[in-house]
Amino acid sequence: MDINVNELEELNRLRWIVGTLVGSSGRLTSDESHSLDYAWDMAEEWAEGNPDFFHPRTRLYFECHISLEPVEPEFDEMLKSVAHAFGFRVAKFLMKKADSLEPDDFLTTRGREYADVEQRMNDCVFILEQMGFIVKRSKIEDTLYDTKWADDHG
Repeated sequence: MDINVNELEELNRLRWIVGTLVGSSGRLTSDESHSLDYAWDMAEEWAEGNPDFFHPRTRLYFECHISLEPVEPEFDEMLKSVAHAFGFRVAKFLMKKADSLEPDDFLTTRGREYADVEQRMNDCVFILEQMGFIVKRSKIEDTLYDTKWADDHG
């Protein structure tokens, strides 16, 4: 991330303001409250001009998984349609739990831009839940190494 000296000084000043206020007695005066609001406004404004601060890039790719309660076969096509609309693929697998194998369904996608992957994940989860699918977990992983990708790819 490229930050010029002025931006770094402003960020450090905002950190100092927030740190000072958090370290206070826990009761903010009116001036402290206004300073805290100002600090957050300035931090948000700074972040808008520096999207990598909150939306990191990756060396290879981000991989997202959405785990679902097992889906009845008659709903498989519906699940695939929703998944494909958001750039996901559907997979089924058997998870060994104790002495039994339990089926699970999950969706997976990849992307190089965190904000894009996160937005597609959130939108897909929302639609799936609205349709009655039970989402057990959603996560985004940063892939640091993958034998299928050449080391110079990234």
